[in-house]
Amino acid sequence: MSKYTTEMVFPYPQQICFEFLSTPENLLEMMPSEVKGEWVDAPEAIIEGAELEFRFVVYGIPQQVRYLVMKHEPFSLIVEKQIKGPFKHWQQTHRFTPSGSDETLIQFEVEFECPGGMLGML
Repeated sequence: MSKYTTEMVFPYPQQICFEFLSTPENLLEMMPSEVKGEWVDAPEAIIEGAELEFRFVVYGIPQQVRYLVMKHEPFSLIVEKQIKGPFKHWQQTHRFTPSGSDETLIQFEVEFECPGGMLGML
């Protein structure tokens, strides 16, 4: 199993950051420019137990993925797991922590396993 982690401080209060990332339409704005995507099925706001389906094209290859929201703890944690898609395993976690005056530290972690094991990472 591989893991990717990153973190960033945003100049907004924790509640604002959490609510922004709990809205599927906002997530489209955060996609890298080489990823062209759209929601196939998504609620207006993410809640625990919700499923989201996303279709996208990366480097000319079309993909579709379905996520289940495993945890949604207001203003502190969102955990999503791929239940259908290209990866053998994919789980992403967003942690929200106050950082200074009206700032929020967002930690992002992905645990994943590529199809084909280590060869799939090439």
